[in-house]
Amino acid sequence: MSNNWTIRLGKNVLATQKKSIESNFVRIIHNEFIPKGDCINNYSLQQIIDIEAWCNSLPRKILAYHTPDDIFERELDQIYQAA
Repeated sequence: MSNNWTIRLGKNVLATQKKSIESNFVRIIHNEFIPKGDCINNYSLQQIIDIEAWCNSLPRKILAYHTPDDIFERELDQIYQAA
């Protein structure tokens, strides 16, 4: 029974951490790029791409302070080496 409780607690902790990370990014996007309540349709595709590029170039603690772009490129390199 205690194992079940630990597993459920672990999932909740991870879910809370994920929600916190997502909340931080939403807050940053609202503060830096798109004000709360503003319609995303008011922004060009290039502006959205620039915001996405900025988000993906930001180092993350959960990725050992690497950027998502770095991790993605590393994964692609491994896939191409295996092929």
